[in-house]
Amino acid sequence: MHFEALYFPDRLELINPAGDIAITTLWSRVEQVKKVLVELGIDLDPATSRIAVIANLYGNGLPQMLRNLLWNPQINRVLALGQNLSGSREDLADFFAQGLKEDEFLGVPVHRIIGTERVIDGLVQADQFRNGIRIHTLETLSNPATRQGLVDFSSTCRRNSHAIWNG
Repeated sequence: MHFEALYFPDRLELINPAGDIAITTLWSRVEQVKKVLVELGIDLDPATSRIAVIANLYGNGLPQMLRNLLWNPQINRVLALGQNLSGSREDLADFFAQGLKEDEFLGVPVHRIIGTERVIDGLVQADQFRNGIRIHTLETLSNPATRQGLVDFSSTCRRNSHAIWNG
């Protein structure tokens, strides 16, 4: 399978369409995150990288991200890191860990991510991801633990006994 974006294809940076990992940089610049990945020796070669796509995730883009992930079942891990100005890191993690609940907002029926204030349309539910998606979260790039977390993440992502890290 090859990654195909249904929503915002012009805002997603495709690395390897055959990859099985997605990275969201939240509010941080994609180029800034890519620079750190390269510095750490993480494979971004379109022919060999396990990373399919890198993109931002602003809070209101979560429904579209979920639809893109559902359309691409080969994506089995999502790494969320960077500036988290709208709580989208927690919203993403809680969507997969807790799911949605029906709620009411200003007298209108809505779906809310359990444990958060995030309201989304509810057209995608966590249980629709038949293979499941593992969400990994790190902090900002300026946090020293994030760099080590990237190295640790890459060493746990093995396919055919190759990590995504070339170090």
